[in-house]
Amino acid sequence: MSLARHPRREHFVEPGSPRPEREGKSAMERARQQQTVAINRGLFLVRYAAAEDTERPPIVRVSPDPAPNKDIGFLLHPEHSEPVLWQPETCLVVRALAPGKLAVEVVAAQAGGSTAATVRIEPLTQGDPTSPLAQSKGGRRSSPVDVKSFRILGHVTGLGDQFVNANECKEEKRERE
Repeated sequence: MSLARHPRREHFVEPGSPRPEREGKSAMERARQQQTVAINRGLFLVRYAAAEDTERPPIVRVSPDPAPNKDIGFLLHPEHSEPVLWQPETCLVVRALAPGKLAVEVVAAQAGGSTAATVRIEPLTQGDPTSPLAQSKGGRRSSPVDVKSFRILGHVTGLGDQFVNANECKEEKRERE
């Protein structure tokens, strides 16, 4: 299993790499791989990106470690009841209310099948409202704008297009005319 955590992209086992640690293990042990990954508080996308065996790809099961854990939950498709990814190009969402650990298990789809898969855990974020990019357009600091110099163009039924100054009501302008 290749497991990547973004943004650092840590790869634990590369698909297709030699696995000398398999020697001496039972067929059952070779038919599954498991990694435990620490996650922070937040939302994460667990994405089954690829599998070495495209005909019979392995199955990816995700669970909190230790299970059960009230601080880690899953957002699943309405037709599914367990956090299992059945094929590449699928994903699920993890919600962590506190830092914790996820167990990611890759199981061969058939006896003697491959457990080589790429699974990515990507944090979902809405950005930081205090960052300079969120405070100004294009990341550049802007000087204060003098709204007194703004003129607004609007269409008024019966009068057509009309210009007004900032903080000026059209009724006020009509009374002055």
